Amino acid sequence: MSSIKGFTLVELMVTIAVASILLVIGAPSLTSLYETTRADQSIRKVQTIIAYARNQAISYNQVINLCPQANNVCGNDWKAGIQVFRPAQGGQALAQLRYIEAFNDSDLIKFGFNQLQFTPDGRVSFLANGAASADTFSATLSYCPSDKNNEHSQSITINSGGGTQITKSGVNCNTSS
Repeated sequence: MSSIKGFTLVELMVTIAVASILLVIGAPSLTSLYETTRADQSIRKVQTIIAYARNQAISYNQVINLCPQANNVCGNDWKAGIQVFRPAQGGQALAQLRYIEAFNDSDLIKFGFNQLQFTPDGRVSFLANGAASADTFSATLSYCPSDKNNEHSQSITINSGGGTQITKSGVNCNTSS
């Protein structure tokens, strides 16, 4: 007598039920993992492009600017991407040196300035609407994935010497810097 090998309908339904329960339990932690990874990668991109701008200013003994991307001009929305450029000088046109693409549409980026200007000695000025803020010695850019109060939010503080420091806890995009 030959037997047919396979699964019964009951065994298949029990397997599907168990898989569904595991998926419902595991999905929130996957979302959390995704948000943490996205925040880590994004804040590292910001730190890298800030270091690049400072390095260019020092290496080439020139003023280098960093601002939100807006079709090769400075915009106001940091979420649209970030660009590094050399200002127009001595008959030379503005030269974009590097940029990073737009961040995730659902994320929030909070920063109290619309431009950073690195000098040849590596120092940074924080510019708001083209004017330098003389009394600002550091500024903080906050990155919040999906929500202003997300537990996975991170920030990067830039000091006037051009150094940066990342903070991974207690970051809130409701507060300004």
